[in-house]
Amino acid sequence: MTTGQSHRDRDARTHLRCLRFAVALSCLCALLPRCAAAQTPVEFPTTTIFSSERDAEPTTHIVREDKPLTREDDLDQVILLASQATRAAAESIPRAKGAGTFEHRVTKIVDGKPKETVVGRGAFRMAFADGKDFLLLEFTSSDEQHDAEIFVDDGKVIMQSVFSPKIHPHGAKGWIHQRVDEGGHRSLFGPAPHYLARAWAFVDRISKYPPEVTKALHREEDLLVIRLTFEGKGQRMDFFVDPQQEYHIVRFENVGADGKMKLRVHKKWARTDSGLWYVERYEQQAWPEKVDERRNGWRYEFTSYEPNVEISPDEFTVDSIGLPYGARIMDVSK
Repeated sequence: MTTGQSHRDRDARTHLRCLRFAVALSCLCALLPRCAAAQTPVEFPTTTIFSSERDAEPTTHIVREDKPLTREDDLDQVILLASQATRAAAESIPRAKGAGTFEHRVTKIVDGKPKETVVGRGAFRMAFADGKDFLLLEFTSSDEQHDAEIFVDDGKVIMQSVFSPKIHPHGAKGWIHQRVDEGGHRSLFGPAPHYLARAWAFVDRISKYPPEVTKALHREEDLLVIRLTFEGKGQRMDFFVDPQQEYHIVRFENVGADGKMKLRVHKKWARTDSGLWYVERYEQQAWPEKVDERRNGWRYEFTSYEPNVEISPDEFTVDSIGLPYGARIMDVSK
């Protein structure tokens, strides 16, 4: 649908909407002058836990070496502790706001091998409260020439806006997407902000799997690994639990029947000044299985994080996607 002349009475409201977006961008520039004001490429660590080879081992942090379990290592107990850690992290911070840097990667099959390419990077600002999310991505580099993208999850739908000089005549357009699950997860921008602590940490569902799913526990260095093997399919899922971080899940891997890695997620946990656990850095990589497929990879790293602060309900409305008057909004949620 297109806003038109019949909506002139919304001019004032739209003007405020544009002002709010401008203020959001200026605040982000103040928080992250190096990324937003200088407009120079974001500096990321030179070491990476990702590899372009889907069956390669992680290159840092963990050396795969199984160690014998101790008498204290009990499968059911580890599952329980990991579940409690996941739920506690989510429940202790029902709302927060923060900012940091992001990187978007795409993996395709090229000449028979996976090839990963960085397609966008920049700075982000986010807020969440009671399962609703706001995310602003401001690009310092973008293959699609995007200046910014905004995502708002109001608990019913996901609203998205894109700002680019390539979009005529208003420099912006928007979409309304279906909200497919509790996490609002559509792989549009990685995990929703409020979902970071729980993303790929559904260890509490392990007890609900049918009997043909084999559960096992082993050690790799200082980590405990809960392994689920799907009999007859050969697929497995590994949950890497760190007892030194109160049994939080720090890594998740999904391996296909062919032994190839399908998905790998890393989460670096940190504590706030008040002792609350949150995900300081989230990294996700997925590998395509067919030549014509592409899979998204994301890295989010916080430079500021404020838990349990008041968040205005206005952050989670259509006004917050900042579309100028006359810009097109496409409803693809039906």
